[in-house]
This record gives sequence, C-alpha cells and structure tokens, in this order.
Amino acid sequence: MARRSGKLVDHLVYPEVVALSEDVEAIRNDLHRIEFFQHGATIRGNELQVLRRWNSHTPMLHFSHGGGYLLRWRGKGTVIDPGVTFLDVFQRPHPVEQMKPHRMDDIDLMLVTHDHVDHCEDLGMLLVFLRDYNKWRKDKHKLPRTLDLVQSIGAHFRSVILLDNAENRKSVHAIDVPPPRPEREQTTHDPLDLKAYNMDLEEFSADHTEVLGCKSALGFRMRLHNKAGGTFVYCDTGDTSYNSNLTEEYRNADLLLLHVGTMEDVKKEPNGRGEHLCFSGVVKILKDLKRHGMPKLVLLGEWGEEFRGPGYRQRFADLVREIAGYHGPVLPADLGMRIQLDDRCRVMCRRGKKDKQWTAPEDVVVFDWGQWIEYHVS
Repeated sequence: MARRSGKLVDHLVYPEVVALSEDVEAIRNDLHRIEFFQHGATIRGNELQVLRRWNSHTPMLHFSHGGGYLLRWRGKGTVIDPGVTFLDVFQRPHPVEQMKPHRMDDIDLMLVTHDHVDHCEDLGMLLVFLRDYNKWRKDKHKLPRTLDLVQSIGAHFRSVILLDNAENRKSVHAIDVPPPRPEREQTTHDPLDLKAYNMDLEEFSADHTEVLGCKSALGFRMRLHNKAGGTFVYCDTGDTSYNSNLTEEYRNADLLLLHVGTMEDVKKEPNGRGEHLCFSGVVKILKDLKRHGMPKLVLLGEWGEEFRGPGYRQRFADLVREIAGYHGPVLPADLGMRIQLDDRCRVMCRRGKKDKQWTAPEDVVVFDWGQWIEYHVS
C-alpha cells in the first residue's frame, strides 16, 4: 500500500508502477532465455570434449580458465570434474577456441574424482542451477531433469549440505561414494554397471590426498558399449603420483588421459614432485605402455599454469615421447579440444582459416601459443 494525500491507496492504481512491473518481468524472463536453459542436447555424436585449461587454484587468481570434461556417448552426457570456471567454459561461447555454448540438457551424469577446487568447485553451483532450471521447466510445463552423481568421499562431504536439501534430492541421485582405500594393494572398487549410460565404470584409488585428509581420490576406466556390441575404453588416471599398478589398471585403453600436474626440478626431485605424475611419471607410464599395449591416443592434461609459456606443453609432450621411446600419438590437451570416441580416436582439427575436420591423431599438428593450443591438419 502507498500513502497519497494523507490516504492509503493501492499502488496498482498508478500506471507508471504497472508499466515498470511489466518491463521488469519481461527482462526477468529474458535473462533465462539463454542457450544453457534451452531444450535438447547440443552434441549428437560420441565424443570427449576438453573444457579445461589450467589446474589448481590459479585460474581464480589470474582470471584464466580451469574447467572440466564432457563425455557424450549414445545420447547421454557425463561431466567429469567440474572445477574452477567450468560453468563459464561450458555455457558461454569462446571464439578463440571456436567453442559453442552447451546446455543443461547435455548433462545426465556427473563424476567427481576428488574434492580439490580444480575438480569440484563448480559442482555446487551446477546443482543450484539444476534446481533453477527445473523451476523454469515447470513453468514451461516440462518434466524436471534428474542427474546422477558419482563422487569420491571427499567430494561427497563438500557437497553434502546441498545434497541433503529436500529440493535438490528430487533432482540429484547420488549413486556411488567409494570409501577410501589407504592400502595400495586394495586399489580397485567394485565396478558400476551403468546400463542407462551404456557403460561400466571401474574406479581406482589414486595416490592423491583430498582436503578431507585421506587418500580417497579416484581414477577410472569407462567401458563404453556401442550398438554393434563392441567396446570403447576411456581411462583417466586422475591426480596421482606414479606407481607400478597404474599400467595394469589402465591397460588396453583406447583413449588414455594422464594427469601431468607440474614439472619436477629434475636436479633435486628426479622421481616426481608431490602427488602428480609429473615428467618422470609420464615417461614411466609410456615405457610401460610399450610393453603392455599402446592406446590409440594418449592425452596429457592437468597442466599447471606454469606451463603457459609458448611451446612449453608441446615441448613436454615431445620430450616424454623421445625419452620413453614411445611411438604412438601423445597430444597435450587444452580447452576446446574434441576427440571422437571411435576406432581411431580422431581429433577435430582446423583446416585452413575456417574449415574443420576429424583427423587421425598421428596427422595432428599442435600449435602451442602458450595461453591456448590449436590443433591443425598436417
């Protein structure tokens, strides 16, 4: 109610108030007319998209990009490790990397390997957006979306308050929280049979301490089943130091992602640094793979921002191949990279100024500009 000439009057008698209210309502509705809330997935094929550039917390300090990964397989989308700035790179266009915005409908399953900010910082915001998205769907007389969640025990405790919210429980189904396995002899968790996703998910203990304080971080193997009865195997070591179990755990992968972390001081720390593979760990795994079967493509990811010098990531990839005597394709992964999940693990590459095409890994030429990488046809 408003007071006018000493009397209380209904504020709706003012045409100016009505006009302002209608304008604000129109803008409020327009704010949700973004690509992220539109109906339908944006990806039609089977592919892995690298939506990640730098690891750790440095993207929060330097206004650079962190991110995560998106795997689409037979019409279902899996977000892997939605870390710092993931939602920014996921739902906004990025002209430098020639990335298009994605939608909430691209996501069906979320997989979080551990509770560090570069792997789960945007998980909470993603759950909040999911609730808002479902309110928007309700207004449009559409059924709500429900997402499945697999996460480490540390990531579970970071998200437990959101997951205990009654409204959020309607939209998020937490299917697995593997317990910590402190003994290296106990590395394998019981496989998850995810029939709805046409995959089996096998989790492995990673040698990486969570914020929670225990070594409950994960790496994983996804066995993706195609319509013809065949299988594509995608493996991700997660953040871990090198150990002799890794090659056995990730043997026979079609596509293997190795987490570099940082570069050790080879004069003082020749066998690695901290809880990442670093240079020596990657070399050892590549040597092991020569004896036990090489993947169609090895990706190097989890780059510290100290690799932002021009050519550093490509120099790292060339050096580990040379020292390991490894002759298979090894490519540095960067924001905007796309890999087709087929029998050749083809990479989307630039051909000329405007054209793009799927290209065999051995025919990919890497242009490492430091702050970003481009993939071209040889």
